[in-house]
Amino acid sequence: MNLIRSNKTLKNKALSLVFLFFAFFNVISQEVKVSPLKIGKKTENVFASDYFENRIYFCSDRKIKSKVKTQNENNTNFLSIYSVGYDYETGKLLNELLLDSAVNSVLNEGPIHFNDSSKIGYFSSNIPNPNIEELILGLYKTKYKEDGTFEERTRIFENIEGFNLAHPTISDDGKVLVFSSDLKGKGLQTNLYWSLFQNGKWTEPEIIEVLNTDSTETLPHFHNNTLYFASNRAGGIGGLDIYESKFTANSFSKPQLLPSPINSEFDDFLFIPITSTKGIFSSNRLNYSDGIFSYQYDLPLPIDFINAEVNFCYTFEDEVCLDTNRYEYHWQMGDGSSYNGPKVSHCFADTGFYEVSCNVYTRRDSDVDTNSMEYQIVIKMETPFIDFNEEQSHFFINKKYSKFIFDRFYWIVNGKISFESTISKNGVDEIKLVVWSEKSSKNVLGIQKNVTLE
Repeated sequence: MNLIRSNKTLKNKALSLVFLFFAFFNVISQEVKVSPLKIGKKTENVFASDYFENRIYFCSDRKIKSKVKTQNENNTNFLSIYSVGYDYETGKLLNELLLDSAVNSVLNEGPIHFNDSSKIGYFSSNIPNPNIEELILGLYKTKYKEDGTFEERTRIFENIEGFNLAHPTISDDGKVLVFSSDLKGKGLQTNLYWSLFQNGKWTEPEIIEVLNTDSTETLPHFHNNTLYFASNRAGGIGGLDIYESKFTANSFSKPQLLPSPINSEFDDFLFIPITSTKGIFSSNRLNYSDGIFSYQYDLPLPIDFINAEVNFCYTFEDEVCLDTNRYEYHWQMGDGSSYNGPKVSHCFADTGFYEVSCNVYTRRDSDVDTNSMEYQIVIKMETPFIDFNEEQSHFFINKKYSKFIFDRFYWIVNGKISFESTISKNGVDEIKLVVWSEKSSKNVLGIQKNVTLE
């Protein structure tokens, strides 16, 4: 920046320039690795329901002595809830356990989902009733105790009879319960319903219109204000497919289909993120039996993230201020803006070169002081940055002036990976961006943006 001045001084107090930062990393191509976990035998149906306290909770129809000899209506064994220790870094499994009788009964149990804060687990189970032959599912809750055992289960919605309530999932704040049910019509396909915890009790369940179709919607799972669920609706890849919906301000967004290889032509369900790049889900893509799979995004990660905030705001002043009763200051900012006074602040709308000048006039005769000040400002943007579109209320990548060449990217939104071109502002607490070039994949740039919560 060049400063031309007389014995008067022009000072730039608030200069914020964006800098360029390269993080070096050995890059693997942008893929999702899917691997089966060795939980259960090939002949058993096993599916995950939650990852809680470093353990995978899962359901299995394996034979156990404590179960009655009778079977489900479709001649399968009853489901019970188990857990197994899981190190998601190494994939190691250890210490498999059958949950005790405080949770499991002689009938069907599961899946179960825990609230991390309260440690309360919500699950479905057949309602014991010796007077009827048909098995009806109801919702129950239990609490995980520090010694690894559980409090005796209690039933939720005891006033609802004759309908199946199943597959409950709880929001992070513990105030929203979503489950699948045939409340719309006994014997029809299941839909997703929700209930809110208000005044110490759960409200009457209501159908979630935006999530449901005339097909089956089932097996929901909350994670970080995103609801994942399975549906066999038209437009999917095949069988049950996994969809996601953002949950903000007590409303759900239009569901989006997860891409392959998470979804397949088989039944895929219960998508459970563990970290921003790793997690588990269930599918019958192998041997047509339900099994548990791990997934991992093979994506480059920067060593650090820079705050590439665009701030083209400056403060200009005459350090040796003349008598303002005698002199007037007239500023021209080089972009058509003008101000009066010995000290002014201005935000430029864009990068570029700006010739800033200040003429000083005597108030008596409006003569121009020959010692005028001039200042050349050069604003450069070396990197792409996360910009925000006020009209459409979404974040996007602005690379108008970027010298950093890239053709690959992904977002990390509230700790979750996204490959969408833009990110809606709704529900965003933290947003990061990773960009790199496939041709020069050792240079990886990480960018983050401060998000102001309303």
